Amino acid sequence: MNRVTVILLTLAILFAHGLAIHQTAEGDLGSPYELAHVAYRLGRNLVHQGAALWNPGEAVVESYPSPLWVGVCALAERFYVSPIRTTQWLGIACALGTVFVLAQFSSKRMSGLIAPLLLAASGTAAAAGTSGTEAPLAMLLVTGSFLAFEWSAPRALASCLTVLMLTRPESLFLLGFLFVTEAVLPPDGERKARRSMRHALLPPLVVGLGLGVFRQLFTGAWLSPTQAAFVGYTPDNWLLGLHYLKGFFLCSGSGPLVVLPILFGLTGSLSGTGKRALLFFLFWSALVVLSGGDELPMWNTLAPVLPLLFLSIQEAISGLLDKRPRLAPVGWTLLVTATCASFLASKAPGNLGPIPLGAFHERWMQPRGEVEAFDRPLGRMGLATEIREVERLRSVSVFLRDNIAQPSTILTFWPGAIGYLSRKKVYDVLGRAYPAPGRDRLLPWRGIHALDLIEAIDTRPDYIVPVIEPLTLGSTPISFLREWLRNYDTLGGNEGRLGELTTALQPYELVSVPVPANSRRPEIPSPTPHLLLRRIDLGLTPSLQVDYDPESRSLDVRVHHHGHQQVVDLRVEVVDAQGESWFLRPMGSLVRGERVHARTSILLYPTGNRPIQMLEATLPAELDASRIEARLFNPGTFDASRLAFVGPAVVRKL
Repeated sequence: MNRVTVILLTLAILFAHGLAIHQTAEGDLGSPYELAHVAYRLGRNLVHQGAALWNPGEAVVESYPSPLWVGVCALAERFYVSPIRTTQWLGIACALGTVFVLAQFSSKRMSGLIAPLLLAASGTAAAAGTSGTEAPLAMLLVTGSFLAFEWSAPRALASCLTVLMLTRPESLFLLGFLFVTEAVLPPDGERKARRSMRHALLPPLVVGLGLGVFRQLFTGAWLSPTQAAFVGYTPDNWLLGLHYLKGFFLCSGSGPLVVLPILFGLTGSLSGTGKRALLFFLFWSALVVLSGGDELPMWNTLAPVLPLLFLSIQEAISGLLDKRPRLAPVGWTLLVTATCASFLASKAPGNLGPIPLGAFHERWMQPRGEVEAFDRPLGRMGLATEIREVERLRSVSVFLRDNIAQPSTILTFWPGAIGYLSRKKVYDVLGRAYPAPGRDRLLPWRGIHALDLIEAIDTRPDYIVPVIEPLTLGSTPISFLREWLRNYDTLGGNEGRLGELTTALQPYELVSVPVPANSRRPEIPSPTPHLLLRRIDLGLTPSLQVDYDPESRSLDVRVHHHGHQQVVDLRVEVVDAQGESWFLRPMGSLVRGERVHARTSILLYPTGNRPIQMLEATLPAELDASRIEARLFNPGTFDASRLAFVGPAVVRKL
């Protein structure tokens, strides 16, 4: 088998790998990551509003870390092409291009295809290609820059680094690293006639300084939020970043192979290219640690330098084959094992045919240590969670777009998909897309942030998106408030703070709204409604009307509703003369003491001037009723919390 055949096979593997893992439960290509939707919103505003603002008419902020990627999204929007599909297919093309560039480092040896094969097997590279983020473009540019540096091609190096400067915030620091590398460890041994590459760093440096000046003029900061995280002292984020990096090395499959170039480098057996590639990867990893990693699945923030890690591994194995051919079986065994482990990390949890690997696989992909703060499993499990959550957020956004009147304001922890699809004024609780209340600077899309949640709620947005997934059966709304405090609040989840948060939410009511099962087909409803917090003073709460005829003992419950569509349960309680409570069942009979609902999952539409009948029943003659109480509930909740109620109870004394 010749090199060309192997390269084509590698391209096919990576292409199939990316499409295979980025799937919905129905087998369709999944939506891009939540973060990618931030760039989509900025690109659309750039085209239609004339500026890449997060909320048109408000302050200029750098909501997304890649200005070039915002420009790509704007270009797609300008020519009426879906930015979602544009970024995904462009990402796939960049990932495939990286394989081709990586194969050029050792163009005359079959062992020079080790790095491309490892890249094709890597779930990190495959997932980055379809993520909708700029990671695959950065991966191609980083690999191209390193190839130009090694081959003494200053024009290619300057071009790649200039574009990279507009693509990723780490690029400014990479210039300094390349300057030091050129001085300390230049590739003179491989190419005697090498020219200095220092002058090639000037164009990207000028572009980087220009970005800083532009940023200072419009936002008041020289560094982007991500760049500021690299130079800031945040020990908690550093610890989180170390655990993030440890998760990659232990759970990515190919990560443990980094031991080979490290050992060969320490013993002086690693080639100059391998040393520089390894140092480049370690430098980027140090920046990831300083910024606290990220919560995107499959270690997306490491994707740009993954080819250089594999290149250093390739150089180590090639050196092993050349200098100690008797150990060749060991090298190939390690390579095959790492490749299989990489594919296993990309596999959905479960057994491997007759091999019972399901339980081991799930334990392997569970986050450990500080990475648990991201509240997401690793590997393919985390990717599946991201795809499912983004689709749910997109469905919620479609409802907000179609049912919520302008100029409503929305507060959420997940501003990307909601901001892009809802087209409303959206505010980020954590201050990454738009400054949080009380702050004038953005926080980076890296690490874990804790803020004063009560201060955010006190801004009184019209709606708050509190959760992604629906509440589980038997849970109470208090459960997601505890999650808020545990994950996002500066003071944590103590009971006193929970009381303060509950008090701050007094102006709000919890409502259940019907959302589409799929954002691309809004006419098909989801089997489970979604929860929103809505300001009570908007006047959209449904109201009940209870009529009772003592002669016929007939009970009639009607509802007046002037708001958007909403899903409710109805509970009717009848209290007899002895004080016993009886509850009306859906079939019309009464049961004593058991708090059942008379109607469940009722979809309310605007009723206009005439109410809608929700229930008609006849009370038994032997029941001496003294009071009837009707109340609406959010489906799946119980009366352990005020947020379970929809409006006040209506009491009819007999």
